[in-house]
Amino acid sequence: MKTEIMFVWGRQDTHVPYAGRQMICARLEEVDARYEWHEVNAQHAFLRDEGPRYDAVLFLRSVMLTLDFYRRAMSGRSHPQHGVS
Repeated sequence: MKTEIMFVWGRQDTHVPYAGRQMICARLEEVDARYEWHEVNAQHAFLRDEGPRYDAVLFLRSVMLTLDFYRRAMSGRSHPQHGVS
């Protein structure tokens, strides 16, 4: 059984740089994974509500993406095979 997975990345995240994200995306494509992919202009830990990298607007946007993802998954509605934003 294949399931869908969602990723939310900070483009300026040095812990998972662009090359690393490209490797992950390439592997997902190789195995024909169902996934949703989002990259935002942020650093590592932008969702953590402490410290200088926290971004409240991106946090709320990411929460909405996650809730939409869960609603769709729980309703049984399928998402397009690959989603990038």
